[in-house]
Amino acid sequence: MFFGKKKQEGPSIPPPPSADDAEKKDYVLRELSKLYTKVFRPIEEATKFDVFYSSLLNEAEFRTPPMVLLVGPYSVGKTTFIEY
Repeated sequence: MFFGKKKQEGPSIPPPPSADDAEKKDYVLRELSKLYTKVFRPIEEATKFDVFYSSLLNEAEFRTPPMVLLVGPYSVGKTTFIEY
């Protein structure tokens, strides 16, 4: 007999985001962009950070969703990773 947590059937699926969640996300992105523009960008410009590492960020880079590239041989779980 098994005593403890019940076995979950498949992965748990989070509820769909509400309009309130979208507003919170937009607020956080706006504030991060402002913080970068006011605090970090002047430091990067003064130290010429873009010459040695990567270019300075712009507004669009805060708004675009992240992109992930999955590379590997067949049958290693790339599609399973995407589906779950």
